[in-house]
Amino acid sequence: AIAGYRLLLDTALGERIERVLVFGHPTLSRPVHRLLSRRDIELVVVSPSASWPDPGWAASQVCDDVELAPGDDDWLNE
Repeated sequence: AIAGYRLLLDTALGERIERVLVFGHPTLSRPVHRLLSRRDIELVVVSPSASWPDPGWAASQVCDDVELAPGDDDWLNE
């Protein structure tokens, strides 16, 4: 999680988001709702139950768990 994410979503950095992983019920602030509604991102919902949160039915993929590889943190300095 990134503190202050709402402020970042409406910036050039926010426009570069390619994938969003949703765990549990997402905060449905306006900026988050706009992000989850974008058709240019891959939206992955991670939920161990048969009923999962998917506002707008936009999930590209639904799975019960994920394994994340280490990534490049350089973008955090922007």
